[in-house]
Amino acid sequence: MDCIKSMLKENYGIECVNYFKVEGGISATSYKVVANSENFFLKCYDKRNIATALWTSNIDVYMKSLIWFNDNTQLKGKITCPIVATNGDYKCENNIYIFILFEYIEGFAIEKQPLTQKQVEELAEIIAHLHEHGEDFPIKTESIKEDFSLPFCISLKNYFTNDFSTSTDEIKAILHPCREQIMLKIKEIELLSEKLKSSNQIMRLCHTDAHGFN
Repeated sequence: MDCIKSMLKENYGIECVNYFKVEGGISATSYKVVANSENFFLKCYDKRNIATALWTSNIDVYMKSLIWFNDNTQLKGKITCPIVATNGDYKCENNIYIFILFEYIEGFAIEKQPLTQKQVEELAEIIAHLHEHGEDFPIKTESIKEDFSLPFCISLKNYFTNDFSTSTDEIKAILHPCREQIMLKIKEIELLSEKLKSSNQIMRLCHTDAHGFN
């Protein structure tokens, strides 16, 4: 990662004094960047990781949405927002990595200790502001819109129908006792999926993965 210092200088005009890994998610490697006057949080997505294309496929929508919320709503200053590079983009990349830079927020993951009542209220307020926006949202969100499809059920059904018999004895011993129940639950969720597809639900922006480390 010797390219980090030169990347920061070239794309953000930041003189990096030092950087080191910090706790982050599984999709990217996270770094605390120490500059002369302030600190930054850098996410580096490795293109050589087969899952990176999936994790970054909708990154344009997410980052543009964050910027819009910070510029146009009461969430300004309450959510993390990407720092725009000198070329006007919110990300940089080379042949190996995709970089996104944020302001560094000192603290810890909220899962590390119980939230105070004030923090619960602040978090609820942030989520509520997301839910205020739906079809009127100015950023195109078709690529992240819920369609109630169940690709995992298709794979699971195919496995039980076509591949279960050739599985190892160890896998058969684990799955056979609950195979019938799994197939019944798949049928139930498929019926629910079809019901939701035809229900004309009012769509709202949601986090969809709001847990202590996110």
